Amino acid sequence: LVYPIRDDQRSTGFLFPHFGNSSIRGFDIGGGFFWAMGRSFDQTFYTDHYSRFGWGFGHEFRYLQEAPSRGVFKTYLFRADGGIWDWDLDWNALQVLPGKVKATVNVRQYSNLTFQQRFQDSFNLATTRTKRSAFALQRSFGSDVLQVSVDETDTYFGQDTRVQGHLPSVSLRHFPKQIGKTGIVVGYEAKADDLKNGFADKSNAYWRFDIAPEVSRPLSVSFLTVTPQVRYRYTRYQTSNAIDAEGTSALVGDPLDRSFFEGGVDIRGPNFSRVFSTPGGAYSDRFKHVIGPEISWTYRTRVEDFNLIPKFDGVDYFLGTNEVNYGIVQRFLAKRPGASGKSIPYEFLSWRVSQTYYVQISDGQSNFDPNYSSSAFGPGFRPEHLSPLQSRIRLRPLPGFSLDQTLEYDVNFHQVRRSSVNATLGGSRFNVTGGWSRSVRLSDKVEKRTVVANSLRGSAGLQIVPGKLRFDSSADYDFVNKFFWQMNGRLRYDVQCCGFLAEVIRYNYNGRDERQFRFSIELANVGSIGNFMGGDASRGGLGGYR
Repeated sequence: LVYPIRDDQRSTGFLFPHFGNSSIRGFDIGGGFFWAMGRSFDQTFYTDHYSRFGWGFGHEFRYLQEAPSRGVFKTYLFRADGGIWDWDLDWNALQVLPGKVKATVNVRQYSNLTFQQRFQDSFNLATTRTKRSAFALQRSFGSDVLQVSVDETDTYFGQDTRVQGHLPSVSLRHFPKQIGKTGIVVGYEAKADDLKNGFADKSNAYWRFDIAPEVSRPLSVSFLTVTPQVRYRYTRYQTSNAIDAEGTSALVGDPLDRSFFEGGVDIRGPNFSRVFSTPGGAYSDRFKHVIGPEISWTYRTRVEDFNLIPKFDGVDYFLGTNEVNYGIVQRFLAKRPGASGKSIPYEFLSWRVSQTYYVQISDGQSNFDPNYSSSAFGPGFRPEHLSPLQSRIRLRPLPGFSLDQTLEYDVNFHQVRRSSVNATLGGSRFNVTGGWSRSVRLSDKVEKRTVVANSLRGSAGLQIVPGKLRFDSSADYDFVNKFFWQMNGRLRYDVQCCGFLAEVIRYNYNGRDERQFRFSIELANVGSIGNFMGGDASRGGLGGYR
């Protein structure tokens, strides 16, 4: 065994092999070659062999230039014995070009959904149903940003694949900015999109031109802020929906123009507060409770021919409306030592309860409100004026601890529609994260209110011996079917020259019932090699390191 000693901490050489075993793939062994092309460029070539399946080949290219320019391009090819080639691409880069132009590349592609679900060891990536490719050029001119982009997203729905993309999109955005000392704030966005929308075997392509200027004038005093706003939107579609000869909806109509005005007022306050003194308190000697309402009114003129508008994204779902969103917000603050050691106000708890009242419901405006997970309709699918009641609580007593709780109560069906809790706890030697979510089917009959989803996920890390021995684990549990989707544990031991990593993974998701064990060694100054399929804690997923 020869170990290179280099002052620059980067050496070209072969990487130590990794070993593992899977109940599905069999025994596996893999190795790689690290090429230190310079202090800011390197490449790594990987080879994996699975006794029950076949061969895998990976490549990773990384570069780092003057901030913010950097890129990581990871590619993996896999071929089962006697089968076809499968592949996975994970490319991300941001590069500043001459003329202060920023270029970005984001590619997350794979050969097919079956390959992703069977071989991806990152649970987040194994459960995704989308593929995406995007490229953009962006240039700022003061408060204006010009961007040209191309992107496509494929989403699997059973045997069908939904395809959406901008081929290309050109946008000019002026961020809201005050005009002189008038207090008037003006902003706008103009876009021209060549849209692709449909399914893999049949998709539509058409242009959409959209411009949306807005003007506002914030008015504020110490306890109250009032912001009136006026917007105008004009959109032209190259084609429109129509009924074809077979009696189905299709994009065969004439060009369509849509325009509407929107006015609104946002009111925050009046706020009321009270200070509580607790001399000698363990957490703080002074607390402050602030409570006040938030009210916003929006009126949008009627949108004609709504059913004829091709639907691509949220821009196309605006309806004429008259609605009021109202809520009550409570904030709890305490005097806590800041970075300099001096006591400063620190918000450790906030609670917001809100709801929307739809004055106009004849066109089903409430069914297209993205602020709620469920549409505002009642028993018998009749439109209703009231949206679900939404509650959001955020608790952060210490910088290393936070807890967020959300709940939606449907006032039309008198039931809790969705609830979730997410928490993080971290210190110098440990970190814990967890999340629970539950959603229930809406029904006016109690016996039909079945639980649609109920899951718990969490992860934890512990520095058993700081800088030497660390343990990490994660798990996802399905309360509906009462089993773990995945569990894994990793034990890592570091010494001066190298690191030793042992990992156990258990999968039971979407027909994939698999147990894995692997062992790998990382050598300082040479590089690192582990399972290419995204299992260890430092990986972004199938396709290599982050």
